[in-house]
Amino acid sequence: MEIDISKIKPFSRWQSFFYGSRGIKGFVNYPYIYFNIDIYEDIISTNPDPLNIGMVLHEFEHIKRIEKMGKYKFIFLYSISNKFRLKEEIEADKSRFKYLKDLNININLEERARKLSGIIYFWMISYKKALILLQKT
Repeated sequence: MEIDISKIKPFSRWQSFFYGSRGIKGFVNYPYIYFNIDIYEDIISTNPDPLNIGMVLHEFEHIKRIEKMGKYKFIFLYSISNKFRLKEEIEADKSRFKYLKDLNININLEERARKLSGIIYFWMISYKKALILLQKT
């Protein structure tokens, strides 16, 4: 997947306050991807952290899937359906996990399971089920 760096933006001050205080490091607001300033500056640097590149790949997978499905349908389903939201997050994780595995970088599945089972994703799955699902990914 080719990365269009022009689609990556830093959080605004409002976004930094609102999202950053909730532990959100990045999100898609189609057609752009927003990251906190530390991650954004790392991504545009000459030697970005592979973990941050993995996040970029994850978010670009969301962009690709939004384009395929349509923005409003995707947003609607993502907002109301835990099953759909979980499926989309797992699909987006696959590109990140593949990239990191190819670099022999260990993936913290426990941390990811905590996030998927937490407030950021509206408690869409239990921690235990999320961890089992991620281990199969």
